Amino acid sequence: MPCDAWTLDQLRQKSNVDLWKLWYVLLKERNMLLTLEQEAIRQVERMPSEERLEKVTESMDNLIEVLLEREKALRLLKTGREEEVPGKFLFNVFGQKYYRRFKPYPMPVMMNTSFNKKYWTFPTFVEYYIRLREEKYEKRKFAQAHAERRWWAKMVEKFPNLKDQKTPWEEREEKKQRDKEQRLREIKERDY
Repeated sequence: MPCDAWTLDQLRQKSNVDLWKLWYVLLKERNMLLTLEQEAIRQVERMPSEERLEKVTESMDNLIEVLLEREKALRLLKTGREEEVPGKFLFNVFGQKYYRRFKPYPMPVMMNTSFNKKYWTFPTFVEYYIRLREEKYEKRKFAQAHAERRWWAKMVEKFPNLKDQKTPWEEREEKKQRDKEQRLREIKERDY
């Protein structure tokens, strides 16, 4: 590898077998260059052609990126999901939503009673705080909508020609509706 580092385009054209062979060649080269660097440090000299190490590490990074792209594409083809480990959204003890990745366990979840008691039930004292949090969220949402309406009324007062135009919240609702219709059209057009 006297010239440049391997680019992503060059690596994408190689087969998996060639990539793994290249990985071991690059690994051997990197180890040799690191040994050479340590020897140069020990003898208090400059390492000959220092840029070789940078090119090798860049090539290795590019190779890893290409392999990850291929794994992601294969996973997307097999499972229809991009994420490596699937999971789902759950609620914690305080009623907040969070994403939990699946892990292998020695016992199925439904048979593990201590786990179910700990993670799948809400203590009675928490329900009050969950309702408070939801109420706070609704109040904030209402206050924002009210502030927006007051702002719009002031704008109409200042610029009377705005009466003919749609309000921002009407535009948002229309956009939501258009997006929903677009998604439905896309689903209908898909071939399964």
